Parts: sequence; structure tokens; C-alpha cells
Amino acid sequence: MEPDFKLLKEKDCELFQINEKTSVWVLPQAQNFRKLVAQSNGGEWTWVHPEFKNGKNDKKKKQKR
Repeated sequence: MEPDFKLLKEKDCELFQINEKTSVWVLPQAQNFRKLVAQSNGGEWTWVHPEFKNGKNDKKKKQKR
């Protein structure tokens, strides 16, 4: 799952480097807090808010039998 980087830039999201492996995209500050949009651990995206996904779903759906 990858975030939609074009949408992130349109919404003025900011990239924060937490440590050498972890980085996050957050929305601009509103009422003394920031909303987390996406998180990357070691270059691999571990979480992306559903509104900011790039439209590709990497998870395979289970088939009903």
C-alpha cells in the first residue's frame, strides 16, 4: 500500500523523520494536534489513511468457497 503523494502535497501534508528508520506524513496542525496520514518503517509503508491511498490495494482478497 502506497500513499498518494500528489494528494499529500495538495493537502499541505508535512513529512517528519522520527528516527533513522521511521518517517510519517501528517496533516497541518489544527487545534494543537496533527493527524497522522501515513507511516513508513524502513522504507516500507506500514500504514496509510484510507483517504490518502493511491488506489492500488496490495492485499489479496480471500475467495469464498
